[in-house]
Amino acid sequence: MKASDLRKCLPRLRQRFPIIQNFDDNLPTDDLDRFIRFMAKKQHITESEARAEVEDFLYLESLHRELDHS
Repeated sequence: MKASDLRKCLPRLRQRFPIIQNFDDNLPTDDLDRFIRFMAKKQHITESEARAEVEDFLYLESLHRELDHS
């Protein structure tokens, strides 16, 4: 998935990461690396931990899309 896909899955993204619900206007969904840094800062975790969480989420989203298109 690309960073632009973050915007397409915002409802599920908010559900998976409730901490971002208060930052709707400031979510850097146009740049995956910026979003990962944002998530790391807000969750008080390392960037590599945030990257793993976001990549896991995006992988599951890609599976959902594949199932929806089959």
